[in-house]
Amino acid sequence: MKRPLIAGAVCLATTTALLLTGAAPQAASDDLCDNLTELRLDSLALGDLSSDSSKDDVKESYDDVQDDWEDVRDDLGEVNSNARDAVQKAADDLRNTYADLPDDASVREIVSTLRPEARQLGQELRDAASDVRC
Repeated sequence: MKRPLIAGAVCLATTTALLLTGAAPQAASDDLCDNLTELRLDSLALGDLSSDSSKDDVKESYDDVQDDWEDVRDDLGEVNSNARDAVQKAADDLRNTYADLPDDASVREIVSTLRPEARQLGQELRDAASDVRC
């Protein structure tokens, strides 16, 4: 007789938690996984730009990464601290490298300078996604 009462109490507690949070606990991880994937794809696209791209193409691709980063940054609490720190460092390195580009840099120079940073961010994002079982 105690088992049905305990099971009922667990169900009630779970239902109450879902009602209070407004979403199932897995929902945040699903959002994070989607956002990590989008950021990873955009960072890889930035790293794969060719020297035939225009400066506008580079800026648009970089802006896509930054927009995706805004979506991911606040949700990184779900990722273990080592992976979170690695993603943060890679994102900061990309941002700093982009900010330090000379105004008169050629597209070839820009692409070759950003490529390793963008690819590193993509790798760290893949590792973080694996950490949260995406």
